[in-house]
Order: sequence, then structure tokens, then C-alpha cells
Amino acid sequence: VEHDQKKRLVRGISKVVDAVGRKRAVDVIDVRTQSELVPQWDLERWCTYMTDQVNGSDSRCVEAPGSQTGAEGEWSSRVLNVISLEVSHTSLASELQVPQLVREIGWVERCWPKAQMENTLALYRTHPFARMQFPKVQRYALMSVAGAYTDFHVDFGGSSVWYHLYLGRKVFYFIPPTDRNLRAYQQWANSPVQNNVFFPDTMGGDGAVSGGKDGLAMNVSECLRVELRQGQTMIIPSGWIHAVYTPEHSLVFGGNFLHSFAVDMQLKVHEVIERACHVASKYHFPFFGHLHAHALLAYRNRIIKLGSAYTDTLGVRERAGVRRLAVELQRSVAASSSSTGASCSPGVNSGSCSAPATSLTGNASQTWLRLPPSLNEKLQQALDDILPVISKW
Repeated sequence: VEHDQKKRLVRGISKVVDAVGRKRAVDVIDVRTQSELVPQWDLERWCTYMTDQVNGSDSRCVEAPGSQTGAEGEWSSRVLNVISLEVSHTSLASELQVPQLVREIGWVERCWPKAQMENTLALYRTHPFARMQFPKVQRYALMSVAGAYTDFHVDFGGSSVWYHLYLGRKVFYFIPPTDRNLRAYQQWANSPVQNNVFFPDTMGGDGAVSGGKDGLAMNVSECLRVELRQGQTMIIPSGWIHAVYTPEHSLVFGGNFLHSFAVDMQLKVHEVIERACHVASKYHFPFFGHLHAHALLAYRNRIIKLGSAYTDTLGVRERAGVRRLAVELQRSVAASSSSTGASCSPGVNSGSCSAPATSLTGNASQTWLRLPPSLNEKLQQALDDILPVISKW
């Protein structure tokens, strides 16, 4: 059984690598430092490294003519991890069906213009260095050797996650996103001793500490352990602080999604965690503001087209999410209109962007809603249309 498992894992890894392209660069995480290797590896090198780890000996990656033999000395004894390889543009996309829940509530799946998304993917297949023009976060392949560990974090933009363990085993440690826990996480993430402190160790026997340790005054409530086994799928809700340990070599498929049932938490994570912790823009949810605008446009279009036949189908929580979305966008658009500055959104030429909105905490030097003029204009019209309807809910 163990031999068959190894063969399946090596075949699975090779299939992912072949689908993406063996010379494609990939971000590889050094588990010891929790940082990306520089320079990047290509997938051929990663495939060789992981195949060697799985087989426990120096071996070539399946069907890889001219592949490197071995993972170059020092790296063969290091624990490495790949957790950010997105594959929606590859042949794997047709084989990786996003869970029905995500297809039904995910904003990218339900609200982003389909033609724009399909055209961008088609261009990316032939021009891999083209700038992505939509949030390409639906399908990731995660490849981890035994012993890999990802430290406590919150997924970008407060996004929820679907996570399918194709092969191997994973252990998660979850901390609920209460205000108290998020404040503790923010303090820990900003601390110079973060790398020396295991986040749950700041908890006392009663789930909290008064004095903290190593200079951290924490007040975390509880930490939950969840073990995921081969073939199981898990949904991680918005905002949950979590770490991931890999006891067995593993291959995982998963994706991120924003939705209307977690608008408050999504906005809170983006502002209170990502901005306050100075998270680099590379690690933000791509097109975060654009997606919020498209979500509101989609709701406006359905409400205008179907009227009460549609709004009557919206439950209490979804209505609350749409209301929060509209109110926050209205406030942000108003702040944009009164601002004298201008900033450019991804993929838009300099000088052709609307003025930025102030942050959720009211700091005008921070921005989160950056839209091209055409989308900003559509959003303002959508707000004019939808706010009178929402006021009657």
C-alpha cells in the first residue's frame, strides 16, 4: 500500500508540473525560515526535489527527459513547501471541480464578468507573463513534503477557503476570529519575536494570559486541532487564524473565495490585519476592490431585472451582507470623490484611475478601493439604483 501511495503521489505531482509547464517559475517556501527561496525555482527542479523526498532516494521526476538528478546538496535535507501555485489556466481546470457551495456563493464565480475572465485565461495560456486581469485564486495545487509547516496566518482578504486533500495527511490548528483573538494575532504578527513564539503558547490554562511572554501581552481564547485525511474536503470560514502541519507527503487542491455571508469579516481582515500589519501588496487578495464593485453590480442587475422575485429569495444573512457591502462602497466612493489624490489600479495606465478611497479606519493615507474610471462610474450608478431597495429591507 505504501509503495502504491508513493507512486500515486509522484504521478500526481508530475501531472501538475506537466500541466503548468516544467520551466515555469514557482514560489518555494523554506519551512525553517517561513520565507520564499530566492531566486525562484522552476517546477522541474521542484518536481525532482519532491520526488526524491517521496522515494527516499535520488531519482528522476516521472517523464522528465533531461531532468536534474537530485535536489542539489543542501536542499535535499531541507523541508520545503509549495502553497501558491494557481492552475486555473491549465488543463487541470477541467478536472478540478470547485465545490458546489463555492460555485453558488463565490463572488468570482457569480459576479466577475465571464467574458473578461475567459479571455484573460486564454491569453495567459499562450503568454504566461501577461498581467492577470481578474482574481485568479480559484484552483491551487499545494505540494508538501512530510514535516512541512505553515505558521499561523489569516487567508488574504479574509477569504474563505475550500481545501481538498488528494493524497497524504494534514493537521490544522484553528483559532476563531473573535475581536480579542484578531487583536492578539495583530500584536503577534507585528512583534520582532514572532518567529520565536508559537502563537497558541501565548495562551494560559484558562485560554488567556494577562502578562504574556517574550514581550507579548496576548489574550487568545482557544485553539482547535483538526486532522484532515486523504479524500476529505474542508471549508475554512472567513477570518479564522490557522496553521498547517504536514505529517505525510501530501498533494492538495484548493482555492479562495469572497462571498456575501462574510462581508464584515472580509473587510475587517483586509483593513485591521493586512494594512495594520503592513502585509506586502503581493500577498493581498488580487483585485479586492474591483471584486467588491462587481459583486454590487451583479446584485443590482439581478434586483433590477427580477425585482421582488429575486430579493424575496435572499435570506437574512445575505441581505445583511449586501447592505454592508453597499454602505461601505457608498462611503468609499464618497471619500474617493472628495479626495484630491489619484492612484492607479492593477493593469490600468498611470493617470487613468479614479481617486482612492480612505481606509476603513478613516486614515486617508491608506487606500483599499482603487477602480478605473469606467468601473467607478458604473458603481456609482449601481449604488443609486440599489440603495433605495436596500433601505426597505
